[in-house]
Amino acid sequence: MFQATVDDVIFNFLGEQIKSLSTNFDADIITIFSPMVDGVDVKVRQYIEDIKDKSLYGSDSLKDNLVVILETPGGSVEVVEKIVNVFRANYSHVKFIVPGFAFSAGTVLVLSGDEIYMDNFSVLGPIDPQIMNSDGHYLPATGYLHEYNRLLNEINEKASQNIPVIAEINYLTSSFQPEKLAFIEQHIKFSQTLIVNWLVKYKFKDWHTTATEMNKVTYTMKEQRATDIATILGDVNRWHMHGRGIGLKELTGDDIKLQINNFSVTDVLNTTIRMYYDVLKDYLTKTGNQMALHGSNNLVRLN
Repeated sequence: MFQATVDDVIFNFLGEQIKSLSTNFDADIITIFSPMVDGVDVKVRQYIEDIKDKSLYGSDSLKDNLVVILETPGGSVEVVEKIVNVFRANYSHVKFIVPGFAFSAGTVLVLSGDEIYMDNFSVLGPIDPQIMNSDGHYLPATGYLHEYNRLLNEINEKASQNIPVIAEINYLTSSFQPEKLAFIEQHIKFSQTLIVNWLVKYKFKDWHTTATEMNKVTYTMKEQRATDIATILGDVNRWHMHGRGIGLKELTGDDIKLQINNFSVTDVLNTTIRMYYDVLKDYLTKTGNQMALHGSNNLVRLN
């Protein structure tokens, strides 16, 4: 006699929620619970290709829409770019659902979508590319650059007042590497460039008239709005912390003005997303597998 295990029950439940979301959005589903680190992009490509292969063999109809349920602390923007390339090579329309958080490079990934779904609990984060230090750990890039500029300004200010700055200069030259500073500046510009390009190409593609005066929206206007968003989200002085959560109210407010769908206003969608997210997150935490892909092909652990 067959006896279902706890894993069987959980996977069956998660599978039912995925089917419900797939029907609701008429889309394939992929859930990514992972930092944006090397190797995740390869796993995502394999996962998407597997979904497409199954569709070709008749287990499901081929879909042109993809829904990405994302939870990530951030990581490499280069990995994000590869993941976006995979999505766009296989789907013409991509939606992101953020039930919890997507920070840093994860925010860049979310801003590549045609649509974004969050609720009042969800947060994105400041655009702060992470760099790997000598110990192999990722560190916030803008924090490094901000501290360098702060110390440089302090040295210049003291020097203008004839105050000795030998200690500060010694610390500056011993603690900050010119090549790393150049690398950070390039990565910040790279992140902002990706955001501007993706917002204009995908998120703003159906933005044709202004909301108040119904004036025609030009490409230049879209590019400027995208640049403003990238600049605000990358302002370390405004957000102060790499892990600062930026919620729905701020993201859709007068400064950032992002159009985001609040999934909590639709009872069925809210219940499905919340039940799915809570059960999957709890399962991964209890089993020690906090990096995973899930969706139409069930669970693939990454660690």
